[in-house]
Amino acid sequence: MIYVLLSAKIKEPTVKLSECFKTIEITIPFDEAEQSRYIAMDIEERYEFYLTMLEKGYYLANIVCDVKPEILIGLHEKFRQGGYKNEWLFKKKRIKEYGINVVLDCVFTSFEFKLMLTVLDLKKNPIAKGCIYHTYPDYTFFYKTIKHLVVTDTKLIITDFLDYKIIECKLEDLAKGIIKAKCINKNASLYIYSDETKEDFERLRW
Repeated sequence: MIYVLLSAKIKEPTVKLSECFKTIEITIPFDEAEQSRYIAMDIEERYEFYLTMLEKGYYLANIVCDVKPEILIGLHEKFRQGGYKNEWLFKKKRIKEYGINVVLDCVFTSFEFKLMLTVLDLKKNPIAKGCIYHTYPDYTFFYKTIKHLVVTDTKLIITDFLDYKIIECKLEDLAKGIIKAKCINKNASLYIYSDETKEDFERLRW
């Protein structure tokens, strides 16, 4: 893992290699002038700033380990083209008894994580699409929380890494094109988007 850190306390970049933890820690100077420039940036400029800092870190990391900066920078270009967000397939399942296919995709941005559910018929024509889990942009809230897909006779259930139930949807609703989910885990429910947490989510935006 490559860590790229910014610090106002140094004048020159530093590189630390940990063989034990298999990490490279890069620290890059970040003086007051750079901080003022950063504060004045809009959202897209900040995204580009982050990517520039990472790219500097890759080349510095390459001094102590072959990290192939060109390949990593190529991934940045895909990230740009995708609107500065990470998206990946979580699970998909054919549920013949209800005449549907379900596709679950993860969408991860600087401001939120969403688990999106798409329902299609058996010929893969779209029926409905919606968000069934919306939480903070920190992998703590989704990395182990959103782990497995379980389909019972009547429900679609998302479980965590310990197989505790987190979210459930009624298959009958999905077959009718109704995207409606219930968070059934008390701890996870504290961190999902709701009327109570709406202001917290808004504060994440610049």
